[in-house]
Amino acid sequence: MKTTINIIFLALLFITSSLIANDQLSHFTKEEQDIIQQAQTILNSKEMNIIREMQETNTSTTIHINNLSIQYEAPIFHRVPQLDTGIYHFTIGKTTFDNVNQFNSILLQELYRLKFNSFNNASDFAKRAEKQLKK
Repeated sequence: MKTTINIIFLALLFITSSLIANDQLSHFTKEEQDIIQQAQTILNSKEMNIIREMQETNTSTTIHINNLSIQYEAPIFHRVPQLDTGIYHFTIGKTTFDNVNQFNSILLQELYRLKFNSFNNASDFAKRAEKQLKK
């Protein structure tokens, strides 16, 4: 009986948190919601852990997640966006990892830029959206 109650409680907790998360995303367009989801997928990926490890050892690397390529260049200190043949790509450097919020913001801006082919509104979007990313 106690196990059944615990399972029901956990299910209700999950449903409630999902509803809250969906409500928080409701003020974003469908395309912006897709960007937030893509950013969360990237942040949680094993490939992103490779970049984190290479950053700690000051080693350059490139990861591929779906059609996105993220290149970490140890010697550079900024980001360099570019579009390669059929692959969305951007390069990040050391200062990208100065703090988690900065990296999340850069990731959201780059994904926005790639989605809409424009930097217009990317910064504003990132400021609104980074609160939605789970740490």
